[in-house]
Amino acid sequence: MLDAQAAELRAQRVALAREMATLPGITVFPSAGNFLLVRVPDASVAFEMLLTSRVLVKNVSKMHALLANCVRLTVGTAEENAHMVATLKKLGPS
Repeated sequence: MLDAQAAELRAQRVALAREMATLPGITVFPSAGNFLLVRVPDASVAFEMLLTSRVLVKNVSKMHALLANCVRLTVGTAEENAHMVATLKKLGPS
């Protein structure tokens, strides 16, 4: 059962990363975990928008200069990930 869950998580991570990479102004960094690190035009705005939409997100942009405008997004189910992408699409182009 855990193997199946892990396989689904990996598949969702790949699908989510692909979808995120198509959004204007968003850079997706490689990940082997259950989250994606993405650079967005404005991490504070993205964080608030995602949090308000009940998406698991962490604003890491102030942790290090190399993480400027980065947020960490938790990979979820296909439905949760679709909701996350739809929310980020509202940010519009940078």
